Amino acid sequence: MKIDRIKLTDINSVYPHRIATSLSLVPLTAVFRRMIESSQEQENVLPRLVLDQFETHLAKYGDLRSESLEQCQSIFDLLFSFHKGHRDKSLCWGILDPGVTLTLCGTEDFFSILSGMMKQEQFLEFQEWRIRSLYALILERFYDYPTNMEQSFVYMEPETSETFRNHYSWTIDFTYVHVRLISDSLPTLNYQEITKQKEIKNSKLDALQSFLPLSHFQFDGFTILNAEDVSERVEIERIKEFKFNVSSTGSKQVYLELLHTIQSVFRSKDVKFSLIPVFGQKNLQTLMLDEIAEHSVFFNIEKYVCADRFQAYKESPKIILYQVLGMLSNSDADFAALMQGKGVGSYVCFPLFYKNNLTGIFEVYTEKSTQLDERVLVKLRNISDMLAQLMYEVSLEFNNRINSVIIDKFTVIQPAVEWKFKEAAVKYIQEQDILELDNVQIADIVLDNVIPLYGAIDIRNSTVARNDAIVKDMEVYLDALDVLIAALTADLSFMKNEEIQHATAYWREKLASGYLEQVFVRLMDFCNKDVPRFLEFFRTTCIKSEPHVQRFEQIVDRQQGVAYLHRRKLEDSIQNLNRVISGELDILHDTINERVACYFDKFRTDGIEFDVYLGKSISPARTFRPDDIKAARYEQLKSMIVIARKTHALKEDLPYALDTTYLIYVNSSEIDVGFRSDERRFDVEGSYNIRYQVIKKRIDKITIKGSYERLTQPYQIAIVYLSEETYEEYMDFVRILRNEGIITSPIESLDLEDVQGISGLKAIRFNTLA
Repeated sequence: MKIDRIKLTDINSVYPHRIATSLSLVPLTAVFRRMIESSQEQENVLPRLVLDQFETHLAKYGDLRSESLEQCQSIFDLLFSFHKGHRDKSLCWGILDPGVTLTLCGTEDFFSILSGMMKQEQFLEFQEWRIRSLYALILERFYDYPTNMEQSFVYMEPETSETFRNHYSWTIDFTYVHVRLISDSLPTLNYQEITKQKEIKNSKLDALQSFLPLSHFQFDGFTILNAEDVSERVEIERIKEFKFNVSSTGSKQVYLELLHTIQSVFRSKDVKFSLIPVFGQKNLQTLMLDEIAEHSVFFNIEKYVCADRFQAYKESPKIILYQVLGMLSNSDADFAALMQGKGVGSYVCFPLFYKNNLTGIFEVYTEKSTQLDERVLVKLRNISDMLAQLMYEVSLEFNNRINSVIIDKFTVIQPAVEWKFKEAAVKYIQEQDILELDNVQIADIVLDNVIPLYGAIDIRNSTVARNDAIVKDMEVYLDALDVLIAALTADLSFMKNEEIQHATAYWREKLASGYLEQVFVRLMDFCNKDVPRFLEFFRTTCIKSEPHVQRFEQIVDRQQGVAYLHRRKLEDSIQNLNRVISGELDILHDTINERVACYFDKFRTDGIEFDVYLGKSISPARTFRPDDIKAARYEQLKSMIVIARKTHALKEDLPYALDTTYLIYVNSSEIDVGFRSDERRFDVEGSYNIRYQVIKKRIDKITIKGSYERLTQPYQIAIVYLSEETYEEYMDFVRILRNEGIITSPIESLDLEDVQGISGLKAIRFNTLA
């Protein structure tokens, strides 16, 4: 302990008003007397000894004075020893005047930290906290008013190249301070004003001074100012804060800040760290390693096998120790040799678990000149739970970001190719974080070298059926309009609209002519624009027209009116057919996917078209063999037969009788398909692959060579191909299905007419009902 007088109010003073203070030992003697009176005889030996020394000092030298502090050295040392007690930790401790404006005595550490703080901007905050502490003391002692005043003030000592940032928690002990009123009366406390100020710790000092001036009070005695090193506690709290800011923890800069915070907990510049979150999918893990594994020993000793090494570790996670003092190494010889080659002095690999699941890997290591000891494991365990949860939150947030990108940039995706979209999303997020831009271009999604399986189930003559339904419904519509006009003319003789009558007659004539497609748009404009204006005219000019208009509107109601009856029946019939077709195609998808990864793309026309893509690029992790293509083609053919028979059986129950046709196109060569963001689906890539798409579009209405007969016929399967090898393959399928009794009809082998740019197409066709 040393004597040193340092004025705190000369620097950055924040409270210009006078505070009445007086140094005194009297409050201390009063405290110790109460302590002795309230304790057992055997417990007050030391307090009696301290009190005797202070009373002796008072008798000999009088009360405490700033100019005679050197006389007090011995009693200050005694008080320090009393407060320190049996604590092993050194106390950063000082004695100040009761207003906390002047130091009297303190330890070397106390003056070192205080003088350092006085040079920092944060000292202004300390000064404000000091004044608020005085207000809190008055409110508690005179008004019995509890405050939310923070009991401590945390000062952060700046970091240097050689030292870490240190955090010290200052506390003021007012035990030896007596506060007395020196004004005529105690100020009336304005509780409403205090409530308005909300909390003492957030109040402006001018506001506090206005309703409770400190000049009304005298502070006698002395204070004790104590600084406790809370660096480790604060750094651990900082780690917890990363959890609440997890959306940015994945960025490289924040990741480095996290590692630095962890290093601050360990208080060593020689110790290095790596923290790797665990993701469920192997390819995502590899992408993340590319981003943050540069600090990892585990993943850098053999970069070309790091993903496989990680996968093996995930299956059997354990603590790995290498050259840790006082601990037995458990790393294998190969691993140890690689460590030595990398210049690693000692190493700990610590698996992180949250809710019994591996969420991350935490590495601590040094270079050859330094070694870790068993104390590192103690600190590891102190922070492992929060790091495990943080890594869980990071992986969860990262997956959420990936899914948001996929939903925004792509669409709902199939599990088989989900990894491909996530890979693109990860790269997109990483580029956003690195470039700090929102308009980053997302990478193309391409499935290369895939074999396509195309199928089309079409509703035969659906356009004719739709036109027929429209004509029948429009005849009802025009009849109802004629009835309405006649009723309005009869009831309202002064109202006669020849224009609408002429329009009705005109549209009857057009419907009878059979050229609906040429006038359909104009007819719909008449019904949807002209007629509503006509009805509104009568509604607004004569209330008597309302019942007639309402009857007409009931007839032409889209949901229930008879003027839409045939179209509703047609749409219901198409939906029923497509429901059956779609359900069977879902079964086909599942059947193929059980054997081999595939991407299944179906899209509705009047019927349903679908593409199935097979290949190693769909899912590199799954096995893919040439036999898988053959098996998928067989399942496609069998499924089409099932669909044909089910739709035929459904025909009698349909509100509108419809027939269906079935087409398969076999493309024997590989193609590349890319995801089209505008259409949210895969389509062919490159000029060579376009041929596949062109054939698909042009064979819908292709005819048999030398005739006008269309290839596709109701309930017959037509298989279009180019190569003889494909013909042999499908004839094998036919033989198998014939042996199983699934195909019983004759098989037709047909040459097809050339279509624009395509020649040499052939087909196999058979009836599914014979």
